[in-house]
Amino acid sequence: MVGWLVPGEGLWRTAAEERDLMGVRVLAAQVPRQGKTPGSWRKAARRLRREGCRRVLTPPALPHWELLREEGLSPVPAGTMSAALAAPLILHLLEARGCPAERASVVLRGQRVDQALFQAAMELCPRVRRLAVWAGEEGEELARDLHRLWGLPVVTPGAGWKADVTAEFAKPTQPADLILWGERPVLSGLTLGRKGGLPPDVDGLSLLALLWETHRVKTEDIEIFPSSKVQMT
Repeated sequence: MVGWLVPGEGLWRTAAEERDLMGVRVLAAQVPRQGKTPGSWRKAARRLRREGCRRVLTPPALPHWELLREEGLSPVPAGTMSAALAAPLILHLLEARGCPAERASVVLRGQRVDQALFQAAMELCPRVRRLAVWAGEEGEELARDLHRLWGLPVVTPGAGWKADVTAEFAKPTQPADLILWGERPVLSGLTLGRKGGLPPDVDGLSLLALLWETHRVKTEDIEIFPSSKVQMT
């Protein structure tokens, strides 16, 4: 079960109880003294670990993640969800940068061609000017298939052209505009939200990832917008 750290009213006691959070059962642990000291967060984290939790939801922008990791807790990773949204993220980023998709050059980069990278390539092919897939031998094979299907040129790494957007689907070894991997994907100023909003007292990205992986939110129900537009319920 996923844990949820909630600032509580008590002075010292750490209470834990199961709660329904937007259709998902979570174990909520109240942080003593409203979480005003690092020790109160550590106490609540230890309570969740004793109950078997390894992943945890927290308030937004929590400054105590190093402490929580020491106690064996980690956030709900959002990389897989963001990778499933690769094509719309790329198109939104091109629009935000004032680059028409039909004139854009895009690189999809990964260790291999997984489902997310393949789906992104198929969605982007009819939309962009040039699309390169740099993902080892599987990437070369996919690039040849794309050339046969859409007439796109096969571009290899180091070919001497600059991409308008580079999306990374694995642990990055080079800079990328979008890093769709790991706990906290890099989205270059874009933000993911849910149609209908999300509670303001929980980290939105981790909660959205939990709702998505438990099928409470469909991929098509996730909205993409500039980070300056904060979506709350």
